[in-house]
Amino acid sequence: MCILDFNGVLADFLGARLGRAPDDLEPSVLATAAGAIILAAQTRWFLIGGDLPGTISEALAVIDTVVCSGPGARNEFPEKR
Repeated sequence: MCILDFNGVLADFLGARLGRAPDDLEPSVLATAAGAIILAAQTRWFLIGGDLPGTISEALAVIDTVVCSGPGARNEFPEKR
């Protein structure tokens, strides 16, 4: 599976969770960001070793903390247009 296929699967999932079409901007951006986060975690795991699922979870938690708790955090998604 190439990264574009993976992003499409994530966009489908996120679109369903958000009540939006998978090709809407928000699911597409979130899918691409999640794919990049997973890629960074895989790279770190490859270079350093350890537990891949745990590393991915830690990487996703970084974004969750920054986006949901950091300055200017947005705890809700914008209304569907």
